[in-house]
Parts: sequence; C-alpha cells; structure tokens
Amino acid sequence: DITAFFERYICHFGVIADNAKNTEILCFRKGKSAHINTVLSEYICKFCKLTGFIFNKSRNLFALNLAKKSKNGYILLAEGNIDVVSLHQAGFDNAIASLGTAFTPEQARLITRFKDEVVICYDSDEAGQKATIRAIEIINSVGGRSKVIKLKNAKDPDEYIKANGAPAFARAMSDALPSTAFRISLL
Repeated sequence: DITAFFERYICHFGVIADNAKNTEILCFRKGKSAHINTVLSEYICKFCKLTGFIFNKSRNLFALNLAKKSKNGYILLAEGNIDVVSLHQAGFDNAIASLGTAFTPEQARLITRFKDEVVICYDSDEAGQKATIRAIEIINSVGGRSKVIKLKNAKDPDEYIKANGAPAFARAMSDALPSTAFRISLL
C-alpha cells in the first residue's frame, strides 16, 4: 500500500509530516518548507516537479552505481550514455556519464567520494574539447585529479571501440594525458 510506504520511508526523512487531520508533503528547499496538495497522487507529482528532490540530473551520474564497485583506481568519464554502455560491454566497468547535462561540481564531488582520479574521454569535436577543459577545472576545484584520453579517427568512445576494439581503447587509455599536458596540446 502506497500510504504505508510513504509513512514508513518518506516521513522518516522529513518529506512528509503527519498532522492530526491528514498527511501533507512538505517541500524543503533552501531552508524553507512549503505545503503541497494533500491528495496523494497529486502531491507526489507536484512535489517531484517543484523540487527535483527525488531525482535531479545535475547531482547524479549514469552508471555510477556500477563504476563505484570497479577495482580500477579511477573513474572513466564519458560524454554520453551510449558511450558508457559500449565501454561497459567492452569490459571497462568504471565508465560513467553525466545525465544529459553539463558536468557539475556536485557530480565531481560525488565521483571523488569513490575515486580521486578521473580519466575524461569526451567527444573529439570542438564542443567536446571545450567540455573537457571545463570538466578538468571542475574536478580540480573539488580536489580531484584528471587525465584525458585523446581518441584518433573517432568521434567518441562508442565509435572508437566499434572501429578499433577494446584492446585499442585500453592502449589509448594508457596513453591518457595529464590534464596540464592536454591543455598544452590544444595550444
């Protein structure tokens, strides 16, 4: 029963407050609370839309649940979800991607909870290179270390693995440049 679920789990975390008349969802954002509709089906939808509390793309990473268990000492950061799927299928179990958003400091902090080093493999186009520079800055700002994989003759990790195979990608990864060397290579 959905009501029991909410009472047991969400009330515990302070999202729903039970009062004498009914149960209300409270939205806690920036230290303020706001009441949202008391009809269960309506206020669940409104709560999610208003707060992004249950799921926020800028604070999550695709496949982190898998990559954090990797025995590798670093996280492999790709630009897209398809790249991550291809990387995992090729045996690179430490691959993740941001969820359709620009890489954020919140995501970098989340990564560094599990690994200190991030190997970035964004798309090789101009936009991907700019995003790589920004990711390096963000990772550095939260105390992480980064390297960059430069793929030749491919737009992204998915295309590279399909054309060259996993062993070739592993070689490209072993040739990853420290972030400073990568920046110099763009001059």
